[in-house]
Amino acid sequence: MLLCIMQSFSDLTQASLKTLTHFDDVVLILVLLSGIWGSFRGFATEVSGLFSWIMAIVVTNRLHMMFEPYLAPYIQDVWLLQVLSGTLVFVVTLLFLAMVGRKIAALARTGLLSGVDRLLGFAYGVFRGYLVVVAFCLIAGASFGAMTSYLMQGSLTAPYIVAGETRLVGYLPSSWRSHLASSATSGHDAP
Repeated sequence: MLLCIMQSFSDLTQASLKTLTHFDDVVLILVLLSGIWGSFRGFATEVSGLFSWIMAIVVTNRLHMMFEPYLAPYIQDVWLLQVLSGTLVFVVTLLFLAMVGRKIAALARTGLLSGVDRLLGFAYGVFRGYLVVVAFCLIAGASFGAMTSYLMQGSLTAPYIVAGETRLVGYLPSSWRSHLASSATSGHDAP
């Protein structure tokens, strides 16, 4: 997906600032801010943070039931017991992995790797910003329908966002796909 986007950037070189719509301005500002944020944090910090969240979810999914017997004498409501057990496992796992990630990121920021870490952090931030914009436009298209396609009309960034929406929908469960159809391409108002 990223390669496809990079190859099609040649279309943007012939555009001028006068051809940008307000929608393009907002998209480019969001993507640029995300890139700057990624540059300040660095690639190692960004990736370790993402890894920490993913692993905390996986560990919580697998281990939350192990702590329920210890909490059961204090909490009688089964639903509350499951929520508190899961929350406890998630928070402890996330804090532990975040500490480990900070140590790794600190090592990456020292010496010769600092510039590379910042540059890769910027690239990661730009990609994250693009994904956030795509997800937001996909949800907005499902919620507001034709209004979203109207806002994207004439935009230079809209084809890239629609391409991202198409890819993203392909990864979602089939039960969600009909509700999140891209309004920019399908032209219908999803419920």
